[in-house]
Amino acid sequence: MIKVLCYFFLAIYSFQLQAQDVIYRKNTIYVDGKAYAYLYKSGSAWAKEYSFQTLNNKELITITPVTKKLGEGYDYVYYEVNFIGLNLKTQMQDDNDLARRLAYELGAFHVLVNDSLDPDAVHKFLEKYPADRFSKSSFLAY
Repeated sequence: MIKVLCYFFLAIYSFQLQAQDVIYRKNTIYVDGKAYAYLYKSGSAWAKEYSFQTLNNKELITITPVTKKLGEGYDYVYYEVNFIGLNLKTQMQDDNDLARRLAYELGAFHVLVNDSLDPDAVHKFLEKYPADRFSKSSFLAY
């Protein structure tokens, strides 16, 4: 039994060593304690726009709200994520703290390398967030 517990704690410790510390504070994304990129937000309280930028203020990703009318006075907001220069787009569902989620996901996937987008990391991001998640046929499933 003690042997099993030792292996268990060793496994947990090794996962903690590999985990990345991503923090979003005052428009700056920090990865492992170092400034990584900026994530600026603007717009109204209901539909914010976001801009992911390098530390040299070069915009690489725009995140804009899209509103779908559902009928009977209902509408639904999701966000379109546009990777500038790669001509790739995807969609993310709105939530209460989208800025923090964006910062964490973009930092954890390491989409930024040497002040430009890393195509391999962006494709991994796209695997998690497919481009047509909110198409007309699958929209009501969410």
